[in-house]
Amino acid sequence: MLIANHTGKEHEEIGWAIGDAIYEYLVKQGKTVEDIEKNPSEFAKLVVKNCRNER
Repeated sequence: MLIANHTGKEHEEIGWAIGDAIYEYLVKQGKTVEDIEKNPSEFAKLVVKNCRNER
């Protein structure tokens, strides 16, 4: 959402990257929303990693 806000437009790949990061972080790693709140940079790094990966 920050990237979309910064660029002024939405992009499908950003949505997929965030969705994939949520799945990996919460489901695969068993973390919680509270973990994101405590360490947002850890989650942000995962989103960036997913943005860099091609589908």
